Amino acid sequence: MRRFAAALACLAAAGCATGPAASSRPGPAGESPKGSPPASPDRPAIAFPTVSAPLLRIGLASDLSELSLPGASWIVSAGGKTSLRPGPLAFVARGTASLVRLQAGAYTEEATARSVAADLAKKTGLAPSVVFSAEKGLFAVRLGSFPSAAAAKDALPKLTAAGVAGFVVTEASGAPAIAMRDGAGNESPIAGSSADVAPAAGEEIAFQSRRYRGFLRVFVNPRGSLNVVNVVNLEDYLRGVVPAEMGPKRFDELEALKAQAIAARTYALDNLNGFGAEGYDLCATPKCQVYAGRDAEDPLTDAAVEQTRGRIATWQGKPIHALFTSTCGGATEDVRLIFSSMGAPYLSGVECGEQEKSVFDGARLPRGTRAPALSSLEWRGWVLQRISSSRRSRSSRGALWAEAFRLAGLEPRGGPPASLSPSSVYPAVLAGFGLTANRDVHLTRLDLDYAAGPPDPAAGLPADARAAYETLSRMKVGGDAGLPPPSRAMSELELGGLLMSVALRLAGVSETSGHLVRRDGGSFVVKTAGGRVSVAAETSVELARLLDGRFYPSSSLALTSGDPVTFWKRGGAVLAFWSISAAAGATFEKESTWTEWVRRVSARELALRLGGRLSGSEVRAIEIKRRGRSGRAVEAAITTDRGTVTLTGFDIRQALELPELLFTVEKGVGPDGAAEFIFVGRGWGHGVGLCQNGAYGMALSGKTSEEILKHYYPGIELGSFPPAPPPPGAPSPSSPAPAVPAVPPPGL
Repeated sequence: MRRFAAALACLAAAGCATGPAASSRPGPAGESPKGSPPASPDRPAIAFPTVSAPLLRIGLASDLSELSLPGASWIVSAGGKTSLRPGPLAFVARGTASLVRLQAGAYTEEATARSVAADLAKKTGLAPSVVFSAEKGLFAVRLGSFPSAAAAKDALPKLTAAGVAGFVVTEASGAPAIAMRDGAGNESPIAGSSADVAPAAGEEIAFQSRRYRGFLRVFVNPRGSLNVVNVVNLEDYLRGVVPAEMGPKRFDELEALKAQAIAARTYALDNLNGFGAEGYDLCATPKCQVYAGRDAEDPLTDAAVEQTRGRIATWQGKPIHALFTSTCGGATEDVRLIFSSMGAPYLSGVECGEQEKSVFDGARLPRGTRAPALSSLEWRGWVLQRISSSRRSRSSRGALWAEAFRLAGLEPRGGPPASLSPSSVYPAVLAGFGLTANRDVHLTRLDLDYAAGPPDPAAGLPADARAAYETLSRMKVGGDAGLPPPSRAMSELELGGLLMSVALRLAGVSETSGHLVRRDGGSFVVKTAGGRVSVAAETSVELARLLDGRFYPSSSLALTSGDPVTFWKRGGAVLAFWSISAAAGATFEKESTWTEWVRRVSARELALRLGGRLSGSEVRAIEIKRRGRSGRAVEAAITTDRGTVTLTGFDIRQALELPELLFTVEKGVGPDGAAEFIFVGRGWGHGVGLCQNGAYGMALSGKTSEEILKHYYPGIELGSFPPAPPPPGAPSPSSPAPAVPAVPPPGL
């Protein structure tokens, strides 16, 4: 608990730092940076805008030599003084000397970067260092210390011999400092290691085309260059994180977003001062958690943040390390197998499933009937035949014709076709719906010229039949089901499908698609683009399952929450209802578009991706030595023409640059005859902790945010982190900073 208690103090004071302390750092809740000059009779006091605690420092950019901020006027607090300065402002790093190094790669994990750096140091004899980039979310490996760029370039062959391509970078050295230049051309040094900046007009901060709440801090890092930090209230920070991690337009279930808000809040508290020497707590990239500032905010995610205010996930009274992943591929993995330095009981692997089935009992099939495999067009005909039979006790061609027109709400102008030949069917359908006389409205000479191809599927039809076929095609009567081929006689089912297609196209029958939410008594709740609707589970409804492009009619249909479904209605009566089998149908993440993926990579490209891990011109073999309980590759031996390296956990994914570790691999040959490796996988992310797509599926099935979190983090409890109340009269975290009168800048 000591660490957590220290974290509370850090939050109240805009974070703690392991590097040089920022003299202008805001104090406890409601305070402005200390050292504001007292008011004088002829000049009002300049107050730095208040941002309520708890505060976080978010790194937005690293290693800038200069920072420019447009705007009319700015409030600047630095070195114990607060002043108003005319814009635009420019901050410049003023190191006393330059230091040149070689950069030899960048990695998402610090442990990997340090391991590669140590290995390259042995191979090259150059001193290693590791530097984090806030905007890229990567740890860069740098080597050597050279007096000039020319001297650094002379050392590049050492990297090449180690199998690594490098380039020259320059850092500042000596006693770093910051200089500020305002819009009036005045330049002055900044006392201390940082300066806090806010617009004088009370507006939100704009930086690199994004708006942010709170204020900016310009921090000189240990390399003598500038880091840009957003100092922001914790809850306001979450308003920019939750929609960036789980877009509310797609993940529009409040309980899932609440689970994400609690996880993100917990992650932030657990990672305070994560980059203290760089002047911030967290970065704004997926390396930490994505933070997109004010522009990403949305009413739904705002509600998720507000309704969980202060709520965190805890283990033995402390915030957990709340890792989360996009799509876990059916199961998460034990953290120690992915990130070897971690080992927490609540980050053990769990299944992303356990869904209950509900059965929809619909229209009975005749006893002994074996469900056929139907095309989309045949399924339409099947439904029309079944409806016609139930109403008329027969399913003749005339009965189909009459039923189709009833569903379309029209009186037929003529009788059914005399035969099933295209030359008989298409003219009869067009005439029956009264389209023959005014056919030119729907089919022009240009349409006919375009349809003539080549190839021309309707070339063998008589002129009137061809025109009828092209008219129905032009009107998109077939929809996704298409029209029966014009080159052969159609079946009775295909004729029925064509007639049902006309009823659908003329909106006599409506088609609605969505995702099943749950069973509610005698109805099924379906989430559609227009909202949630109830579909009565009546025994007259025709049912089917759509699997691999074929419809399988059935008397009953097993359904689980999240299943994609479609149904037809005429008025209030449901005619047909079917489910679409999803690739990840057995899991909570069936709505994810990242459940399956394939990557083909050449053997030479893979060798380049290995970077400093192993030299070689091409990869010869990849052998998965061990898999975790979820099936993820957690140990792999990779052989090049110059040796073999064994990689473990997340480093496998990073080295091979794959979406996930849940994959199989085969060696093949590309079009040019060169060796390639084919990776076939599922899931997206590191596969540990909360599954975001799974959380959405659980919420859709009616689970609460607490149930979601306790499923993916087994054994945890939900606790509180109460934000400090703002002092009387202080602006709320979401309020803009107060406007400051435009007075002449007093100077620093």
